[in-house]
Amino acid sequence: MQVAIGMKTLKEIKREHIMTVLKSTGWDIKEASKILKVKETYLKREIEKMKKEMKVSFKD
Repeated sequence: MQVAIGMKTLKEIKREHIMTVLKSTGWDIKEASKILKVKETYLKREIEKMKKEMKVSFKD
């Protein structure tokens, strides 16, 4: 299945939204999890997944 040009996958949208919220809270995971309405443990797992996929440090 091909994705139309300019269309993002759900995974990409989720990652971008999480990053936007984290940046807006100054990387305050507790505050970001409240905004996203998810548990802190879930958000931490998602961050770790993103780090592994992108192989970068987000705070740099």
